[in-house]
Amino acid sequence: MNPEGSVKSPGRSRSGRALAAPKPLKKRASKSKSKPVSAGNISFGNSEWAEFSSPRPIPDVERLVEARKAQGADGDDVGIFFIDFRDTAAPLEVDVVENFCRGTNLDYVEKGKGSAGSLRTVWLDDRNSPGFEGSGDTREHENPLTATGLLRALAEKPFNHEKLCNAARRLIYVSDLNPDCIHALAATASSLHARALRSAIYRHLVFRPSVGVKIPSAGYLRFQLELHLPFFIMRESTPPDKTPDGTVKTKPDRGWTDLSFLRLDACGSNSRSSEPEEVWCMQEAQISCVVTGTDDWRWTGYGFVDAEVDGYLAEAPEWEMCFDQIAGGDEVEANLPIWRPRDWWIKVFEVRIDQVTGHYENLVHKLNSAFNQYKKDHPFSLSPQRSTSRHQTTEIEAAFEWTLQMMGVLTKPRNVLLATVEAWRAFNSEDGDVQYFSDDLHAAAGETSQAFKALAARRRSMKNIKAKYYELQGYLSEIVALDKSCEDYKKALELSLSLSQKQTADKNEFTNVFTVSLLYPIGLAAAVFSMQQAAIPFPQTPKAFGITVVFFICMVAAIQFFVVHAQPWLWKMITSWLERGVREETKGIMPDAKVKKKEEVTKGGVQERVTDVTDEESVMPKMSRDKSRTWKSWVTRSSTERTLVGE
Repeated sequence: MNPEGSVKSPGRSRSGRALAAPKPLKKRASKSKSKPVSAGNISFGNSEWAEFSSPRPIPDVERLVEARKAQGADGDDVGIFFIDFRDTAAPLEVDVVENFCRGTNLDYVEKGKGSAGSLRTVWLDDRNSPGFEGSGDTREHENPLTATGLLRALAEKPFNHEKLCNAARRLIYVSDLNPDCIHALAATASSLHARALRSAIYRHLVFRPSVGVKIPSAGYLRFQLELHLPFFIMRESTPPDKTPDGTVKTKPDRGWTDLSFLRLDACGSNSRSSEPEEVWCMQEAQISCVVTGTDDWRWTGYGFVDAEVDGYLAEAPEWEMCFDQIAGGDEVEANLPIWRPRDWWIKVFEVRIDQVTGHYENLVHKLNSAFNQYKKDHPFSLSPQRSTSRHQTTEIEAAFEWTLQMMGVLTKPRNVLLATVEAWRAFNSEDGDVQYFSDDLHAAAGETSQAFKALAARRRSMKNIKAKYYELQGYLSEIVALDKSCEDYKKALELSLSLSQKQTADKNEFTNVFTVSLLYPIGLAAAVFSMQQAAIPFPQTPKAFGITVVFFICMVAAIQFFVVHAQPWLWKMITSWLERGVREETKGIMPDAKVKKKEEVTKGGVQERVTDVTDEESVMPKMSRDKSRTWKSWVTRSSTERTLVGE
């Protein structure tokens, strides 16, 4: 099997838009081994980034897994790569990644077996430009690549190669990150990039937002720019197949929520499912972009994006491979690269946050429409004059369940969006990581035209990013408000259900009163008159029957009156009687308890406290001493025992 076969012919873009195929830009392969030269003071007065604004010597760094195996490390390459003896968080990363990669190994990737040699999910771009000009020198790759193709490409020396140009600026894009690609990345990563790559893979798998810059405080300095944007896509799709435990994974585990109960097709949506089995759903998705390097000339960008966002890379037309895939398909041409890592990362941030904002806008709009439409279709009046029925009670209960489902759906996007906004606030705070991007525009005025334009573009991108986060804050407020509306609607339904139940109870009470007060006396009188005449002291005549019915009606009414009005008085009398019995029993027991007072005896200068009890049986009488006692006497005696022991 040839893992690097030909790609598909041009067609529609993965986003579904029909685009004209641009003329492919010619790539130039070169054996350039020239050293980087400075393009002026490109830090522009930013002391935070000054360390990386000029070329730095790179130590001879081995691949991490190979170096550890040479030192005697045992185990799988992924386990070796993710164990960091200086990082206490590494065991958690190992657990998550090894669980995801279970059932796969590097041998399959090396030999191109199975999906490792057939599934094309990788786009790779290697370039070098000492002067930050033009398209630079490039290495040719048959994009899109398989995991095996990625392993073979990364196995080549990045610098000082006999035939290939230096891979000073490397971009690696993976659609639907899978275990095979993780094996390829882990087996070829250098120790300088290991920490950043571990963090990128782990955070992409756990669906967690993050925006920031990490630079170690000691050792050989390298930067790490990380961006993780989890979000939700609302669309029509078929339910995912349930994979049994132990099945080899082919993509990250993402949540899928069935929204068919919202009946979105009835909310004015013009879209209709092309497949009858498709339903509306809320699909989790994530975009991850991490940049790590030693200076502005040597750096690597990793991009992991779920296929639900960009589509399947294997289905992309050939001309689309000429664009930077991490930056979002057709936004940035690969042969017109953004050379500096901060400028490139900010541009990716701008493009991707715009995508995320659009998905949240669609989500909030559809959820609001569904809720408003449901309330319109299910009006429930709380007026006391409303008519109730068993059918309406059933409808109220169904509406209550629907509201609970809606509140459950809102929980995930609310929490994820809140965490995303908080991550941005920390990044954009006065002392946040945004300071790494705040260069002095006036200081850049004297630099090259290209450098000045790059800085101006970065500042524009930052303004656009801020604007998008303001939009996200607005959508978060709308989700919170919708959740509050659902809570209010739920309370109204609970009240309506309570009123309905009360009205039903009132009807049942009337029926019971009618039965007991009228029908029961008539039935009782009929039972009496069904007896033999000899057993009845009065004649069995209609007049006598009527008098008997009236008598029983009065008797039932009197009993009801007594039970209702005499209950407090009767309870008070019973309580008083029990308390009097307790006092009597207490007086009868106290004389029998012979307890001597405590005496203090001094012996040898030491005080001892002595208590003599002459008759324990009199203090703690057993029930067996008097088996003839009634239940009342026994209860009161037990109460007395507890009182004495407490004293």
